Amino acid sequence: MSSADAAALRGNRALFDRYRRGYINLVEVFFSKSAVLNLAPVEGEWVGYFIQSKAACLDTARYLHELGMHTVIYATSYGYHSLDDLEIAMRHPDWLAYNESGQPDGVHCEVRNEDAFRFAPKRPGPNVGCFDGVNFNWTNQGLLDYHIGQLIANQRMFGTDGVRYDGEPGAIWGKRDITGQPFPDAVGRAAERVRIVRHIRQRVNAAVPGYVFMFNAGSAVGLGNPVDVESGTLDPVLLPIVENGGSLCNEEMRQAYSALNRFHEWKKFADGVVSDVDLCRAAGGYAYALFPWTSTVHRNSSEVGYSILLAAGNHPWFCMPWLDAPSDPGGSHYPIQQELCAFATRFSAFLWGPRIERIRRPDEQVVVTSGRGQIWWRDFVHECEVGDRKYLVVHLLNAPPNRAIGVMGQPLPEPIPDVHVRFKLPVARVWAATARPGPLQYGEVQERSGEVLVPSLRLWTMVVAQLE
Repeated sequence: MSSADAAALRGNRALFDRYRRGYINLVEVFFSKSAVLNLAPVEGEWVGYFIQSKAACLDTARYLHELGMHTVIYATSYGYHSLDDLEIAMRHPDWLAYNESGQPDGVHCEVRNEDAFRFAPKRPGPNVGCFDGVNFNWTNQGLLDYHIGQLIANQRMFGTDGVRYDGEPGAIWGKRDITGQPFPDAVGRAAERVRIVRHIRQRVNAAVPGYVFMFNAGSAVGLGNPVDVESGTLDPVLLPIVENGGSLCNEEMRQAYSALNRFHEWKKFADGVVSDVDLCRAAGGYAYALFPWTSTVHRNSSEVGYSILLAAGNHPWFCMPWLDAPSDPGGSHYPIQQELCAFATRFSAFLWGPRIERIRRPDEQVVVTSGRGQIWWRDFVHECEVGDRKYLVVHLLNAPPNRAIGVMGQPLPEPIPDVHVRFKLPVARVWAATARPGPLQYGEVQERSGEVLVPSLRLWTMVVAQLE
C-alpha cells in the first residue's frame, strides 16, 4: 500500500479489479503500524510494513467491499518488523517474555539501523521495518486486553472483516515473566493457549459479530501423529482456533516444492489435504492451505494442486494471484487459478460448508470403473445437504503420472476415456461438471438408473447425484 495520491489509488483499484476477475473473495490487507499493539494508527501517514496512509487504507477497504470482497488484517503473536511494538512494550515491560538471564526473549531480538526505519524514504516497498521481533507474555491480562481493543479499533476504523494470525495467538515463548516467575510447563502452556484464544475470539465477536478468525499453523495434525486420512487427530491446542467457524492453514504445504518437505509427493500431499479438511470440519471450522508460490512450481503443478485442494473441500489461500508472469515455471499460472476459482464459486455449495461430510466407506455407495488409468476418488466422496435436498458428490481426479510435485516441469496425465460411475442408492438426477480448460463444462445426465458415463476424465470432474 503506497500513499493516497490519485495515481497510487488508481493502481490499487486496477489490481483489485483483477482479483475480482480471478474470483478472489477475500483479501489480506496491512492496515496497521504493527502486527500486535498498534492496529489502529492515529496518524494520517505512517511507516509500517509499507509506506501507508489512512486515506488510502479507507479507500481500499471501501473499494474491496464494493467489489463484494472481504478484508482481513495481518497479525502475529509476537512483535515483528515493528518499532511500534517495541516502543509500546518498553512502556509495559511486564508485557514481554524473558529468558533465563532476565533479558527480553525475542525472535532475533535486536534493532538494526533504527534511523533508517524511522526515516525511510516515501516510497512503497515490502518490509521496510528492521526490528525482527520480540516475544510477548500472553498470560498478562493487560497485554491481552490491549490487543483485543486494537482488533476492535481496527475494525471500527477501516471496516475490516477479520484477522489472519501468522501463527497461533497466545503462543507462550520464553522462560519467565518480568518477576522471574517461570512460565507453565508444556501442559500448562497448552491450557493457557486454549484459554487465551477463546478469550480473544469471544471478546471480539461480542463487539463485532461475524468477525472472521484465520490462523496459520505448521500442521493441523498435532502430537507427532503422521498425516493419515483415517487416524489423524487434531492437536487439542488448535481446537479453539477452529471451532465455531474458525479457519486453520497448514502452512507447511507452502514448502511442498522442496524434496525435504513431507508433502513433496503428490499422494502424501493429497492425503494431507484430506486429513486437514476432516479435522477442521469435525471441529466446526474450515481448512485452508498455501500451495507453493507460482515462482516455485511448474504451471501444471498449480492445476493439479489446486484441483486436489478444491476437490477435498479445502480453501486455497493464494500467494500473489494477480501476477500474470510468463517467466514463472511453465508460464503464467493466472488463467488456471481464474478458471478453477470460477468453477469453485459456481459450485461452492458442493465443496464447502458445515453440511458436508466425507464418506469413509465409499465403496458401499459408489462404484467407479475405467478401462485404464489411475483415478483418485475414494477419499473424495462427500455427502452434502443443500436446502432440503441431499446429494452424493464424487470427485474424480486423474492421478498425476509422476511421484513428486514438479518444479521446473510437471506432466499432466493422459485423459482417461469412458469412466463409469454407478450409485448404489436410488437417485433422482445426476449431473457432472469439469473445471477446465476453457469455459465451464457442465452436463446433466437424464437417466435415473444411477449410472453415469464420463466420456473423458482430463484431470478433475465432479459427479453429483441428488438422492431420492
